[in-house]
Amino acid sequence: MKRIIIALTAFAMLMTLSVGATNIRGDVDQSGICDIKDVIITIRSVLKKETVTGSDFNRDGKTSLTDVLGVLQKVITPTNEEGIDGMTLLEFLSDKHSPKAAADAVMAENMIKISTDAMKGTHDAQYVFVDNKAYVVYEANDVKAGDLGTDPAEYCTLVIVDLETFEVESVEKFAYSQQVYANETLPVGSCFVPRVIHKDEETLRMFFASQYTDRQAITYYVDYDIASGSFDKNVYRLNLKTADGTVEFTPEAYIELFRAEGRECKDATRGAYLFDIFDIGDTKYIALNLFNGGLNSLAKFNDTYDCIEIIGNIGSMTDSVLTTENGIMQLKDGTWMAILRNERGDYNYLFSYSKDGTNWTTPAAEDFVKHGTNSKPILAKFGDYYIMGYNEYTRGLFHIAYSFDAKNWKTIYSFYAPTTFQYPEFDLCNGQMYFSVTMGNKEEIWYGKLPICEKDGNFYIEETADAAEEMFADLTDFTSVCDVQTSSSTTWQTYVKRDTNGVYFYAETNGEFVEDKLFFLLDTQGTATSLGSDVSPDHLMFRICGNAVQVQSVYAEGTRGYKPLALYGDVKFFKRTDSSGTTKVGIYLPYTAITDIAPYATFANTADDLYIAVYGAHGSREYVPTICEQTIVWKNPSTYVIFTSDGTLKAR
Repeated sequence: MKRIIIALTAFAMLMTLSVGATNIRGDVDQSGICDIKDVIITIRSVLKKETVTGSDFNRDGKTSLTDVLGVLQKVITPTNEEGIDGMTLLEFLSDKHSPKAAADAVMAENMIKISTDAMKGTHDAQYVFVDNKAYVVYEANDVKAGDLGTDPAEYCTLVIVDLETFEVESVEKFAYSQQVYANETLPVGSCFVPRVIHKDEETLRMFFASQYTDRQAITYYVDYDIASGSFDKNVYRLNLKTADGTVEFTPEAYIELFRAEGRECKDATRGAYLFDIFDIGDTKYIALNLFNGGLNSLAKFNDTYDCIEIIGNIGSMTDSVLTTENGIMQLKDGTWMAILRNERGDYNYLFSYSKDGTNWTTPAAEDFVKHGTNSKPILAKFGDYYIMGYNEYTRGLFHIAYSFDAKNWKTIYSFYAPTTFQYPEFDLCNGQMYFSVTMGNKEEIWYGKLPICEKDGNFYIEETADAAEEMFADLTDFTSVCDVQTSSSTTWQTYVKRDTNGVYFYAETNGEFVEDKLFFLLDTQGTATSLGSDVSPDHLMFRICGNAVQVQSVYAEGTRGYKPLALYGDVKFFKRTDSSGTTKVGIYLPYTAITDIAPYATFANTADDLYIAVYGAHGSREYVPTICEQTIVWKNPSTYVIFTSDGTLKAR
């Protein structure tokens, strides 16, 4: 009955569209009129039974009474019959869906390595689809890992992936230092940040930056004939449109246009890149940036793809802001939205908006992204769905979220990588979502497919439960440790348990804030009096900050540092906030993993006592509790309480 009332209300809304409608989901045009499609999407969102798509309406947004009645019937009587077997409409996802477990399954089953073993360093992949194949370009280095941006050993590679067999078909180097073309020899330097577009039915065009320490970087392009699989013998320089005509696209020329508007940036001779390229209608737009100078812009290609024009510059360098990379998309009402990587302050991502693509708001943080870090983010629009991707706190944790209004976001994948998961690119081919990504210390490029599919304008996903979370839900007989503050208004209830397999740590709270950190400390001997210069090899420190879960121990004599907990496959963990607002975290540490994490720890008998502590922090302020009426000094394991093999906590 409730759905019928809502639907009838929606019907009344539809009938009043011609006299001006309320701004629903921000999709009203300048005349105040709603697109009929947006109203129905709103109804779908309200009902959480969203089986209606834009195909239910005429392309011009007009509709007949018969259309409206038919749509309302679909809304009132939702069905999944036209969906995809075994998959759930994205909007139907329940709290049981675990973004971490879903991403874990992708990394275990749906990814292939597309860089070669001879490559020591690889980074920054991007691709296009042609005839069920992905043409992927990335930079590589056969000498060392990382991406220096000036190393002559850095070159560009084209990899072709057959999407039917999901195998690498070929790997070919196509741009390298001092390469000889018929019309020009490339200068000494790295060939860096390659990009590819589908220029026409027969041709791909590859762009890349040639840069070195003592000169202005040059952006080149070279064409690739799809049928023959061969590159053009000539290479050309990309141009930039200015008020006085066209010039070569160099950092110097880019900076001159940027500063002409009174904007601040750093001097730079390299780092000008075509970061993201995307189509809207017949126009290819570019999320442009000058990494070394802190410039970001929306740009577009000319009709022949040999010159770019800056539509609008975004932001300006300040004492607290230096934005270096970006993702840009256009919303349904024509508004442009940008997410920007920030190298200063707390490194959280900033956002900027523009009605015309030319005049942008001052970049500022948004509540829907917290704990960001200085790594490349993404924004993309697929039909009625907006997709956002970003790293949280570390490059080892990458989230993918979706939204209908670019304001309310729901995370659907959280990649807790054993090393890093950075600079991914996502796109659709034949209804299937694919991606490329850098992993390791910029050492490997992987290509994968998400179990998320598009059909008739709707997106479907495999709902995935978290085995670790289910395991903790079934456990009993936890021992309460104490309440732990992570801020003046945030308190965690913490618990531990031991059995014959290992140690369990569980905590929950009804709210947390940016800069809150929760720590679980375990020591196998409990004798060390310092974690400073006298580092204890028996010590493990688990840190939970935002959704990032990391561990620190002594990895080599005198060497410490945090690593992703996902690096240790036997360790199980989860961190999530449910629809009620309760945040929960659980860590299962098998006894066998203790010496995997802390190889110098003394621990041989699973019946031996362990020594534990917990504490919280907010920024630099620490909250160290009392446990078993014993005062804890977290830097002093000799003050930790005893954790017996039967799960009892005892003071010394």
